[in-house]
Amino acid sequence: MTQFHLNPEMLVLAREYRGLTQSRLAVKSNIRQWNVSRYESGLAEISDDHIKQIAQSLNFPLPFFSQSGTRAGLLSGCIYHRKRSTMPLKKLKILEAQLDLIYTNIQRFEDSVNLPDVNFPRFDLEDYDGDADIIANKVRQFWNLPSGPIKNLVKVIEDNGAIVKLHSFGTRKLDAFSKWHPKRPPLIFINSEIPGDRLRFSLAHEIGHLIMHRIPTETAEKDADRFAAELLLPANDIKTSLSPLSWKKLSHLKNYWKVSIAALIKRAYDLKRINKRQYESKFQYLSRMGYRKNEPIYIPLEQPIVLAEIFHVHIKQMGFNLEQLCDLLLINVDDLKICYHTELSKILPESFFKVVSDN
Repeated sequence: MTQFHLNPEMLVLAREYRGLTQSRLAVKSNIRQWNVSRYESGLAEISDDHIKQIAQSLNFPLPFFSQSGTRAGLLSGCIYHRKRSTMPLKKLKILEAQLDLIYTNIQRFEDSVNLPDVNFPRFDLEDYDGDADIIANKVRQFWNLPSGPIKNLVKVIEDNGAIVKLHSFGTRKLDAFSKWHPKRPPLIFINSEIPGDRLRFSLAHEIGHLIMHRIPTETAEKDADRFAAELLLPANDIKTSLSPLSWKKLSHLKNYWKVSIAALIKRAYDLKRINKRQYESKFQYLSRMGYRKNEPIYIPLEQPIVLAEIFHVHIKQMGFNLEQLCDLLLINVDDLKICYHTELSKILPESFFKVVSDN
């Protein structure tokens, strides 16, 4: 009998996707934790009985565990988060696993559809004396972006070969994170529960990571914020508009540039258009009015289209049903619904989708 070829990375991915520790998986699958640990580290071959028990416990089909792929954590510098320090580690691991699962799915889609060529430049901060502003301007030039606001940042990202995935994170303590494997398109995982203005800044922040940070650095988050501010609010275009800075003008600027009032106040301070006292006063007002969490003036969420188009090709042109999609992606129907409900609901009637997922 042929020995089952286990990719240990897929075992870890499936376990973390289900939010289980090694010890909890050992209990569910009736396998000693010592064996689970050895399988995940690649120190032992797995028996047919054990892989079947694990697959059943994790509710993934057997072929899932033998497919190629690498988790984000094993590729140095390839994953970054825009998160708050209070984000629970367990929840973060589950979300990272969801990104990894979708990234693995994208690799499987590449065999049947032609994805856009990746047109993301790479710039080394050291070559520009650590000045993220210069790099942001070079990126605008590289992508032939006109002066002024970027009308649709999601479209710019996807037109240049990356994939944006709107996903419900179940928390507002994490805005976005991203991954870029050298042989695949960049993937930006963005929280669908954040406001549209914050989404745009978070996307720009992730672009900064993908373009500037091949390996983690101590200043990576500050660098990415500076990059995002210059990408969305170029100093040469906005500087004269930031003084004097009334609340009426801030509202107008938010509508025009599609960024938060908080980001505009910070930009005005960084560009020395307001002083520290004015900066602190305006943020105190935002806090007093409850605008730090929910600002006035609604900026709609920009909608990605690439993943929805991939599903449209498979369902409408290639005739895939949901079961065949699951076979292609090596996941079950419930996980298909969780991961891709947004994309599938644009193609399939909601009632039909609910009936299928309930079966």
